[in-house]
Amino acid sequence: MAKRIIIDTDPGVDDILALLLAFSASSAELEVALISLTFGNIEIKKCLRNAVSVFHVIEKELAHRGEAGKHAFSALKARRPILACGAEGPLDGSKVDAGYFHGFDGLGNVHTKCPHLSADDTYQALFAGEEEAADDDEKLYIPSRQPSHMEILRLLRENEEDSITIVAVGPLTNLALAAAEDLPTFLRAKEVVIMGGAIDEPGNVTPFAEFNVFADPLAAAQLMALTSLDPRRTWPAASPMAPPRRLNKRLTLKIAPLDLTHTQNFTPTAFHAAITPHLQRSSPLAELVSTVVEHTFSTIRELKLARHEATSAEEEMSLHDPVCVWYVLTGGSETWRWQERDVRVETTGQWTRGATVVDRRLVGRVDADVVDKVVVEGEEEEEIAVAAEEQEEPEDDRGGWRAGGNRVGVLERGPDRLLSEELLRRVFSQ
Repeated sequence: MAKRIIIDTDPGVDDILALLLAFSASSAELEVALISLTFGNIEIKKCLRNAVSVFHVIEKELAHRGEAGKHAFSALKARRPILACGAEGPLDGSKVDAGYFHGFDGLGNVHTKCPHLSADDTYQALFAGEEEAADDDEKLYIPSRQPSHMEILRLLRENEEDSITIVAVGPLTNLALAAAEDLPTFLRAKEVVIMGGAIDEPGNVTPFAEFNVFADPLAAAQLMALTSLDPRRTWPAASPMAPPRRLNKRLTLKIAPLDLTHTQNFTPTAFHAAITPHLQRSSPLAELVSTVVEHTFSTIRELKLARHEATSAEEEMSLHDPVCVWYVLTGGSETWRWQERDVRVETTGQWTRGATVVDRRLVGRVDADVVDKVVVEGEEEEEIAVAAEEQEEPEDDRGGWRAGGNRVGVLERGPDRLLSEELLRRVFSQ
């Protein structure tokens, strides 16, 4: 049976590569039920334009391949995903973006360089107003006027428990809003897989923080707290929301941090060799991918020069977001390695906002906490859990790191084969 997924994204360069990897899966592998948009790399209106333009280019690509008797994107054609807009900013209101890296439009300024690859403005009416938009069977997506977090909850409510995986490759605001709106329904998700954080590597926007977590640290901290049966232990103090008291089910959460995603890259030489044959065949999709990736190579070199760092002709572009889709596609195999760790997020630090914090004094998995040993169903269990909550924090364990905390699966290693080759093979297979 195909794995059913929701992709929560802020369509920038590596986001659209993740989308293309998902859409190019076979209908037996994946079913993309929803594309949920969030602010992040760029503002939400530009995210919507980019997402609709990706569908527009895929339509052109299907026509292009159809002329040659080729077929592609069976998962996308088998079931059109819903497309919905979500959060316009983080929970704490302090919006940031990454236009300096992804371009002012989020896709390497492709809408200016290649206007024929942009969707016309008629799509805007499909997402405006309160009533549901009329569906157009000819489009590769179903427009929704409901907020993303409400569409997430609707799908989780209407499908069997543990049947939908959420892949989040942007700031986690939509997911935090969904959990706040209806936590029992949100916990029906089989798993949440996020691209975010930096464990043993420096951050990419500050010395400590990776962008997606930095863009909304409160949302990330609240989600990670839901991996404990007692979220109060690690709930961010800065949150205006009261934490849930106790959970009957923990959120199953895995993260692909920079430590992992930096190991999967495009290099200019390999990318050019792979994309050139498709450009020579006038592939619209190859033109889109080439434009945004070439912009990224150029931006990486320019940023390094501005920082007086050494540069080379082989500057690598990391495939951060596609790693999460790759995990969903191949995660059932034994080639993935991950470790459960107590990962927490700093939400208020002047210099450490968005840092993903682990206890480096401890080696390997932390001790199981008292509450996680208890199935909260009967009076006896509840009394035990309450007793655990009322225990004073030991003076030598401030923050309760030894007593228990979050249970986040940190992805450490994937298949030995290169994602860069796998991605291009799948997307451009003839």
